[in-house]
Amino acid sequence: MNSYKKYYLMVVVYFLSADLFGDSGLPPQTPDGRFGTSCYSISSFGGEVCEAPFARLLATPERYDEKVIRVTGFMINVYGSPVLYVNKSSFESGADIEGIILESGKIPKKMQKKINSGIWPVYVVGRFNAKYDNDDKIYRLGRIEGIVSIDTWH
Repeated sequence: MNSYKKYYLMVVVYFLSADLFGDSGLPPQTPDGRFGTSCYSISSFGGEVCEAPFARLLATPERYDEKVIRVTGFMINVYGSPVLYVNKSSFESGADIEGIILESGKIPKKMQKKINSGIWPVYVVGRFNAKYDNDDKIYRLGRIEGIVSIDTWH
């Protein structure tokens, strides 16, 4: 009986330590920082940029807090502020918590005119702030600040 315990203990220790001393199988970088890896470094944006699918931002905004992200969505002017939504239906449903406020001073003039007349598909690159507290008390998912790039894909 004692030898079985010893054998069992050796097997358990082996499997527990296998990942500690071996290769985890994860690449050092991934597009979205999954499994705690770093995101890809993109020199034109000055460093690490995480591809952040909107669904992951909605589910775990804290994962991307204070990181430079690239996210696609639909931008519209809401009470004088540019806001990004996952899709047009999200905006139309009144799900304010699903919107991300965009730093308004960084929106090009031509895009400001477009968002005043409707909802537009865009991609945005900037630093995501999940702790942003909106002054007008319309609760949002967060804010993208220090926008490096914003453009439409039409």
